[in-house]
Amino acid sequence: MSNSNIEDKLKTVISKSAEVSKDVFKKTGDAVQNFSDKSVLKFEIKQLTSKRQKLYTELGKKLSAFLSQDIINLNDTAASSSQNSNAASALQTLADIQKQIEDLTALILSKEDTLKQKSSKSEKK
Repeated sequence: MSNSNIEDKLKTVISKSAEVSKDVFKKTGDAVQNFSDKSVLKFEIKQLTSKRQKLYTELGKKLSAFLSQDIINLNDTAASSSQNSNAASALQTLADIQKQIEDLTALILSKEDTLKQKSSKSEKK
């Protein structure tokens, strides 16, 4: 074997090794990035779910307080205008909290969909 054949074979081996290394590093990097993205999404979903649960608790407490203070009287349709004003304010507060809950629920669902997409893509690889 001549020196040029050995050099050519050595260059080929080194070139193939470099290609394989690049491929391995790329796949590893992609896997780490995917894991990181999914971890962040899971953390955000937990935070949003916790916030939503707190809003549900607040909603229940406010509704209970309004009912116990007779601000909202579910049985009396002929309430005074003062009670109606208080009731309207109370109902608006409840509606605002309910809107926040709905917005959080939509955001959670969106993040869960994104997480499912990332999971299915990583399973295909």
